[in-house]
Amino acid sequence: MKRLKQLIAAIALLVGMGLAHGADLAYLNVTLKSGAVESYALSAKPELSFPDMATLAIVGESIEATYCLAEVEDFAFSDTSASIKPVRVDGGFEFRFSSPDVIEVSANGLCMLNIYSTDGRQVVSATGQDSLTVPVDQLQAGVYIVNINNKKSIKIIRK
Repeated sequence: MKRLKQLIAAIALLVGMGLAHGADLAYLNVTLKSGAVESYALSAKPELSFPDMATLAIVGESIEATYCLAEVEDFAFSDTSASIKPVRVDGGFEFRFSSPDVIEVSANGLCMLNIYSTDGRQVVSATGQDSLTVPVDQLQAGVYIVNINNKKSIKIIRK
């Protein structure tokens, strides 16, 4: 009986945590050329892939969807706005876009930022003390990996 009470308490705690976290939900929205929009909760951990050059696949907890890329107009996160929220990272630094073309990093001490193209080439490297401002307007449209202080990597997409 004691075991059953512990199990019920654990389930109640997990459900309560899930409901509390539910207020912070964000969505991945896929907009089709037909005008239809399909949303996927980020809590379901959707992963995007391109199994071939013509297909977008989204797979996650209780998600499995594929789209012909010719039918997809756009895909974006619903909580993205013109003012992008800063990303605070364990290790005492913060990453943000101060505008669509400028990355800012602040930290206590040395800041190192490297940007890599998807083929592994380093395309930008910058170093500063306590803060760093890096223009990225010279980058061509594409996907890039921003590495900060060799501790955190963040994927960015230039359109």
